[in-house]
Amino acid sequence: MCTLVDFTGLRDALNEDTFTVFAPVNDAFDAIEARLANTEPDADTLRNILLYHAVADAKILADDLVCDTNVMMANSEETKTVCINNEIFQVGNGNSDPLPKIIAKDGISCNGIVHAIDQVMLPGEDLPATDAPTLAPTNATECESLDQIICSLPEFETLCALLGDAELLDDIGGDEVFTIFAPVNSAFESLPEELANTVTSDPELLAKVLLSHAVSGEIFSVDLECGAEVFMVSGEETTTVCIEGQIFQSGAGNTFSSLPKIVASDGVSCNGVIHAVDQIILPPL
Repeated sequence: MCTLVDFTGLRDALNEDTFTVFAPVNDAFDAIEARLANTEPDADTLRNILLYHAVADAKILADDLVCDTNVMMANSEETKTVCINNEIFQVGNGNSDPLPKIIAKDGISCNGIVHAIDQVMLPGEDLPATDAPTLAPTNATECESLDQIICSLPEFETLCALLGDAELLDDIGGDEVFTIFAPVNSAFESLPEELANTVTSDPELLAKVLLSHAVSGEIFSVDLECGAEVFMVSGEETTTVCIEGQIFQSGAGNTFSSLPKIVASDGVSCNGVIHAVDQIILPPL
């Protein structure tokens, strides 16, 4: 970062004015080196990126950062403070995965504060789109239960099979009302093999993981509150995380790189609501 500050002519400003700087470590720049090379950035582009890591005329300690709020940066674009499992991330408009995490905080200088982050905050780019299933019953003229909808959609083939293995299909197909955060097939495929084998070979653990995707009662996407806790049927808590207009439902066992994102929402059945997620919601295992 020091080399780029000199190259873009920002050293004098950082010496003279007051800033809070979110400073990427060397590995953060190494991680986007190929991306920057492909775009052939000039000094102005790099200057804009560096200014996206500074808050002008402010000394902001880590305790001053408020979860799920925006921070205006020195290039006049906003970043967002995201809190996940007691870790703080400062997320740019162009960040998706991994997110820039504060790994050292509150370095105090004569004219400001420095926080070290492990990824570069990227401004002004759209997050990649995700293929989403259509959460619609197979028979539009007849109301279908949660289990019927899940087991009729090819995106939930693995979920349907595991619900059967755990003897939970009758439970979600009965009269009781549930909200299901339903993992698509690729969510199970992305689990580490050892973890997947551990979960599927233990019926009690499998049921706990699957029930960590279910809430008693109906919860539509508009009912989810950023930063709020949601109690699952398994007895575990999950957290609703909002990042750049996208909603994630995170379990205590999820890391920032495996946050379950809602990729389709508000599928209505006779006895509840379905939201499709792209990762497994993991309780503490």
